[in-house]
Amino acid sequence: MKILTKSWPGNRASKSHLLKLIFSLTGLLFYASLNAQQPTSFISDHQRVYASTFDNEVKKMMLEVGVPGSSIAIIENNQVAYAKNYGYKELKNNDPVTDKSVFEACSLSKMLLVYVVQKLADEQKIDLNKPLYQYLEYEPLKHDPRYKLITARMILSHSSGIENWQWENDPKVLEIVAEPGSKFVYSGEGFQYLAKVVAKLLNEPYDVYVSKMVLEPLHLNSTYLKYIEKNDSLHLAASPTDYATGYSDMEVPVKKWKNQEAVPASGMHTTAADYARLIVGMFNGKNLSADGLRRMTKPIIRMNESSNAIWLSEGFFLLKTPDDTLAFFNGINDGFKSEVFYSVKYKRGFVLFTNSDRGELMTGYLSQLTTRFNLNALFATSFYSVYPSQAISLFRIYREKNADAMFAEIQNLKTEKTIKPNTLNELGDTFMSHDMELSRKLLEMNVSLFPDSSLSYCLLGGVYYQTKKYDLAYANLSKAKQLNFDMWDIEGPLKDAKANLSKPK
Repeated sequence: MKILTKSWPGNRASKSHLLKLIFSLTGLLFYASLNAQQPTSFISDHQRVYASTFDNEVKKMMLEVGVPGSSIAIIENNQVAYAKNYGYKELKNNDPVTDKSVFEACSLSKMLLVYVVQKLADEQKIDLNKPLYQYLEYEPLKHDPRYKLITARMILSHSSGIENWQWENDPKVLEIVAEPGSKFVYSGEGFQYLAKVVAKLLNEPYDVYVSKMVLEPLHLNSTYLKYIEKNDSLHLAASPTDYATGYSDMEVPVKKWKNQEAVPASGMHTTAADYARLIVGMFNGKNLSADGLRRMTKPIIRMNESSNAIWLSEGFFLLKTPDDTLAFFNGINDGFKSEVFYSVKYKRGFVLFTNSDRGELMTGYLSQLTTRFNLNALFATSFYSVYPSQAISLFRIYREKNADAMFAEIQNLKTEKTIKPNTLNELGDTFMSHDMELSRKLLEMNVSLFPDSSLSYCLLGGVYYQTKKYDLAYANLSKAKQLNFDMWDIEGPLKDAKANLSKPK
């Protein structure tokens, strides 16, 4: 643990700064009156106490949420102030996460290319406004003439219009689903194209130029771009041997993805400590110009056209809070969730990697323990509650005991009239891919408790739709529409359910 050093600087200013760092780390603000002139041994003791408190809170949260393992790093004053791994990388043998255990960075992998492109832009080796086809024609997109409008700036800000992955719509055709530059369309395929453009400019493949420009100079020694059978000439290209296994909501292991080729959009494997060093390297002013920093923090396009809270810059999502703008990004691979948040104004942030589909439920409380960022806007449109919550506690009872024990506790909450409107919605949705009958029971219970909840009717309609009970699906989806459900588009399933009602049985 980097913060638990035994030797402290002797001057008063350094001690004061380190104490502030510790207080921000744990959120124990009531200790802020401690005098920085206390003896060195006294300060070191408290340093260990605060770190221990933080570690205990993280372990408690992981147990409650159902996250086997995590890797966490905290940035303070553009330094990696604290980094530690927790829990298990593999549950079958209770194999613990080590300091070298790598997690799938998922979409946070994109920041390697963001860094490279911004550096090339600083060096005037790429024009971010120049159509990319003028650098490299791209066969998968030639069928659509609009591809000649796409620039690097559009790719970086996810406004190119290119679909996320080709297999999501027509597997045979890579589609442009929106006019380039007009709106937010998250695109992994866009980053794949941009990486090839850079490869042509530098006359080197992606893994070579990323190793030379990012991994080696920033000393990211626990970061890997792919799994290979043999080490090649690049030391950093060797396959990781210490890695986490991913787990589903139900703690079922997910087959490990060992990408044999580097995947710029999602294929990096790393630790939170290494990733925090990457973020520091991007924002500390030593590697990118002031213009580069502005490009990464200047709003370009809104994520949601009806809200000003979340924007896209050249590389990051931007969350506007009352007194700050946070650069952030998240990632999802099967069995893994990853998050990074950084405040340019305060030069602080945190990184979270988990080997669980439920990992993002730790984000809010981790922010409270560390940076105290205001993340309310991120949770405003989701019915899932972050830790701590009733739904999380109930799901833990199910995991550790059984469904009967969970329903017994639900009955207690009903008797006490303390059950919250979305608790059973969240549980119902969680079980939808695991136990459809259990999901139905939970959602029907919520409809009876909260008959004005459009979400309950929508989710229940979804259960019936998936089980081909089209009459009940249509009735519940219609009720959701009547109650002005607007969280996502339900017109397709509603029309399909209605069409199936008229078919002869």
